[in-house]
Amino acid sequence: MIAGMAAALALGALTFTPQSADGLWVGPLKPLSDQAMMNCRQADLDGDGLADLLFDHGVWFQRGGGFPAEARGVLPREADGKLLDTHGGLLYAVGGGELLVFSWDGGKFKEDHAQCVEWPGAGPDPSGSGGRLGRFLHDVDGDGRPELAAAAEDGLVLFSWRNGQYAPAGLLPVYPGLQLVQMHDRPLWPRARRALAFPARQMLCDVSVMNMAVSVFSRGPGSAGSFVHERTHYPLGFKENGFAFEGEPAVWRGPAVPEHVRPCRLNPDNVPDFAGHRRARSGGRNLEVSLLETWASLDGGDSFTVRRSVCLPQFLPQAAFLDLDGDGLSDLVTEGTELFDGGVRETVSRFMTGRTVPHRVRVYRQEGGGVSTAPTLDFRTSLDMGGPLWKSPPRFRQYQAAELVSLAGDFDGDGFRDVLVRDREDRAAVHLVRGWKASDRPDTVVAVPQGSRVTVADVNGDGRSDLVVSGPSDAPDVTVHYSGGGTP
Repeated sequence: MIAGMAAALALGALTFTPQSADGLWVGPLKPLSDQAMMNCRQADLDGDGLADLLFDHGVWFQRGGGFPAEARGVLPREADGKLLDTHGGLLYAVGGGELLVFSWDGGKFKEDHAQCVEWPGAGPDPSGSGGRLGRFLHDVDGDGRPELAAAAEDGLVLFSWRNGQYAPAGLLPVYPGLQLVQMHDRPLWPRARRALAFPARQMLCDVSVMNMAVSVFSRGPGSAGSFVHERTHYPLGFKENGFAFEGEPAVWRGPAVPEHVRPCRLNPDNVPDFAGHRRARSGGRNLEVSLLETWASLDGGDSFTVRRSVCLPQFLPQAAFLDLDGDGLSDLVTEGTELFDGGVRETVSRFMTGRTVPHRVRVYRQEGGGVSTAPTLDFRTSLDMGGPLWKSPPRFRQYQAAELVSLAGDFDGDGFRDVLVRDREDRAAVHLVRGWKASDRPDTVVAVPQGSRVTVADVNGDGRSDLVVSGPSDAPDVTVHYSGGGTP
């Protein structure tokens, strides 16, 4: 329990303890991922076994489940303007022609290693204050000491530890070839708008560094607006104090898939998955409504599962795929509204006189190599907009931005993600999910300021999700409500 802080209102065993956290930012989940976007990195920098928070300007150490102001430190001045990463409790800073390694010792950072290094790319602005968080440390050979990886113009550059310092360990030409950029039609009239355009070329790819291998994922144009994705897996071996390709690369080339889907990882198998959204319009009704189609392929793009929901034209869920039950398989999530149920008269009446939006969440479980036909979890709630819908009150705009309902958090640590609902402007209600059943009434209610924004992340790394409450854009106040209690 964090000293000096009172627990938030709790209707059950689950409790939340608030603490000021100005400077922390937590955004929505990364696209097609279950990881929240944050402006910091979790790492145990002081060796006490607890997750600390590394920012580009400082570090917050965890004490008693939170991050009190007296346990916050600054980064070494030598790290200013450099790219930052951590491994094994050490802080690495690279840029400006040098590599520095620091450890936390006696209440401050101590420099353990310094050397010159020719790092590709311009890097951060050396005149800026603080550094920039990145990911350039990868234990390629599995010996416990990380290699350094950097994207250069000609390929991936690796540095490995030899004779007491890091030295170049190979340039791996893993990038795909350049492709012509698709150009839009250019006007011929009026004459003043005519211009010659020379074709440009580009290369886009995702590079993953893993244990003695590098994997590259790229896409190229198909027919009729489709795209073809390709994955090349390069096994690595040791050669002359460095790394080199070993054997022939394994190439996977998928079928042409629609432009609105992207490659992702929805289960642990080796087959690439694809997912995305597409908007459609309903047919056969007096009142045409907007439909949101959620697409998923678990077989490399050969076939797609599609689930549809009725929603507002601007609405897009922040998380369409989540591992709801902790089995390692991402389940398909749809969100929609029942505002348009009935006929034209009923819908117009709701918009003119109603203050609430009926919202529905359905989760389709991934099992047996596919997605369930019927929803495994079906949750309904009603959201107070704080005013008539036709006036488009601020909360109605928050609803259209999908900020009022979230399945991103597991607040009691039982392995099931729970439902967070901003059903009123002054509170956030948590409905626990147990055995694919969400509680009808809130298990816990946390009071939040009006106009605030609530996001979800496991800030202290204890296996229970926390609430991050930030003020309006002109108010930088941030409070983290750390979860506790419950029945994991």
